[in-house]
Amino acid sequence: MNLRELVAECRSLARDTAEPYLWETRDWVRWLNEAVTEACVRARLIQDSDGSATSIALEPGVSAYRLAPEVIDVLQVRLLGERPRPLVGWDLTETHLVLARAPEIAGDLSLTVIRAPRCAMTRDTDCPEINPRHHPKLLDWALRCAYLKQDADTFDEARALKYEAIFEASFGVRPSADVQRKHRRKSPRVVRMNAF
Repeated sequence: MNLRELVAECRSLARDTAEPYLWETRDWVRWLNEAVTEACVRARLIQDSDGSATSIALEPGVSAYRLAPEVIDVLQVRLLGERPRPLVGWDLTETHLVLARAPEIAGDLSLTVIRAPRCAMTRDTDCPEINPRHHPKLLDWALRCAYLKQDADTFDEARALKYEAIFEASFGVRPSADVQRKHRRKSPRVVRMNAF
């Protein structure tokens, strides 16, 4: 579905098809963009290893590198060169990839990341960056936001909660900042076993 179709479907479900509209088109567009980002944060829908957010140029003596704002998590870091190889000894903060040791020479890293959309939908023909099978489920978040609009004609908390629950059933609960911080820790897991 493209943006025009998504907005039309939102209007249809909200019975907002006659002018003057209860909700402006720009509001629907904002809520649909928010829905895509929410879905990506909750369900980790976009895995990328070849976009602009996935490469870092190493500088000698520098150990912390700012991540692109759309990066939610880093799954793997590879050191590029004649023989690319996985890089060990790195960690994540909210905004940076931090290497255990600063490099001595320049080089390049390739990342595999979970990310949010690169850019917001603005044109009628723009489509959400996620798999099309998820597009209809985005309507639930937009409707939730619409019914939370503080207006005598539009505010309906019960409907907002209903649509939020449907969205949550589709994409999961939004992880808290604390859960996201703990998930970013990339320390290796140690498994102990009693061998014969």
